[in-house]
Amino acid sequence: MSRHLFSSAVLLLFVLLMCCGGAAVHAEGNTATAVQLPTCVDLFVPDKTQVERDGGRRTRDSFASPSLASAGGVLVALAEGHIDYTDSLQRGSDWLNYADIVAGHIKAAESWSSRVAEVNATTWKVRGVFSRTSKVDHVGIASFPTTIARGKKVFLLVGSYDRTFKEHEGYWATDGWDLQVGGG
Repeated sequence: MSRHLFSSAVLLLFVLLMCCGGAAVHAEGNTATAVQLPTCVDLFVPDKTQVERDGGRRTRDSFASPSLASAGGVLVALAEGHIDYTDSLQRGSDWLNYADIVAGHIKAAESWSSRVAEVNATTWKVRGVFSRTSKVDHVGIASFPTTIARGKKVFLLVGSYDRTFKEHEGYWATDGWDLQVGGG
């Protein structure tokens, strides 16, 4: 039985090599041309991008989970904005961070180079659009912004929860899970 299986496998390999094998083709007259790569732009830069919220401006320590939508001639970019949580009592909070949802918009009708210039200039604004309350022993976290555009509206789906320090147990508990939908 094993000799029959081996023969079948060799025959199958031979057929595959015959059918799927390709020969090298000599390219004539092709010359290397310079390909222009698209210009990339950093929308959310840690410790640099200023986020407006409640009349104030502050940078974020990191950004995560970006999302992009286009509606009504505007490109909307969203992300989680993380701020490292600092606990004056240092109760095992080195890994904790506050997270809100931040958004910036760019006119989609413009050329790519003008979009890049707008984002790189200081005129590009990023705003906080969703957050949970944070205070001593209580950290609000908004996560995974998901967007969908319908017509001229953008809808945002955000998951959120709280981390609360349990004094008697000595650990950070997760509770208050919520799912929010907003549109604009």
